[in-house]
Amino acid sequence: YQIIYIDQPHSWRVIKSDDSGDFEEEAFHIHGILCGSDLPPIQSKDIAKLKTKATYIRQVARLTGLSTPTFGSTVNNIGNIYNLMSSYIGNNILSSWQAASYKGHEAIDTNARYFTPRKHVPQEHGQAFEIGVDSDGVLANIRGQHLIHGHDNKVDYLREYKDRNRNTKLVRVESGKFKIGDIVRATVSFVAFPSKDKRATMTIVLKALTLIE
Repeated sequence: YQIIYIDQPHSWRVIKSDDSGDFEEEAFHIHGILCGSDLPPIQSKDIAKLKTKATYIRQVARLTGLSTPTFGSTVNNIGNIYNLMSSYIGNNILSSWQAASYKGHEAIDTNARYFTPRKHVPQEHGQAFEIGVDSDGVLANIRGQHLIHGHDNKVDYLREYKDRNRNTKLVRVESGKFKIGDIVRATVSFVAFPSKDKRATMTIVLKALTLIE
């Protein structure tokens, strides 16, 4: 893997490149049990309060493997990605990363903000909200003109199943279908964003959450 810096929005990202020199952001899969979440749609009706923190509101999924070796390997791999980023950005710049916890077991937090400030991505066009994400219109109400729902904010909610021929299929579902205890696959990217005091923080950005049946 390689790390590159981009300026819209200011961030460092893990990429893969081909022989032609083209590159795309790398996507990774984390398998586990959903042990914590804050998924859409937003339940709060306090629009005035939501507007004051609209930039920071996010959809969150925490996964655990209940200390299985496979999940432990995933945590170690994330540590390796952190080390790769740290060596590129600088140990004194990138804040430390450590796994979350769930009832004494290691866990992994993934998230995606609902919005990106338009000034950070002036060339990007906003996208429509995914199915069920804003069923009550709360997000559309608090977005205003200075925020967009863009590339880093889009999360696909999916269900994986076998058809009558035992072929694996994916279908879109509403986020309300996900419950604590479900076996899921989180598709993520690793992004370091600038933070306060000229430092940076690595975020595990949620791109898709798939319910495994």
